[in-house]
Amino acid sequence: MKTIVITGSTKGIGLAMADAFLQDGCQVAISGGRQEPLDEAVASRATSYGSQRVAGFLCDVTLPEQVESLWQEAADRFGRIDIWINNAGMGLPAEPMENIPLAKWQQVVKASGAKVD
Repeated sequence: MKTIVITGSTKGIGLAMADAFLQDGCQVAISGGRQEPLDEAVASRATSYGSQRVAGFLCDVTLPEQVESLWQEAADRFGRIDIWINNAGMGLPAEPMENIPLAKWQQVVKASGAKVD
């Protein structure tokens, strides 16, 4: 049985991927930055697929120590990690690039882990 970790998987595409992997018989670590949506996503999937195959972990992907903790906690819970999917992200408003303030661009770049000068 493969173990999948998906960042940003409490809603949208990330949660749909979690469902697809669970349907395929995988173990899935769901992660997100807020406790309530995380608890809801895990509880719903545990009811459908069994609590032994799904676990939830808080993780702010902009903080390296939390990403490392996600890895370790998921590996401890499931014994190994076969696939890691970086799905967490943030969107910008739909508008021309030249109208987006520099501070917002820097926030996006910083969230990606790149250095901002």
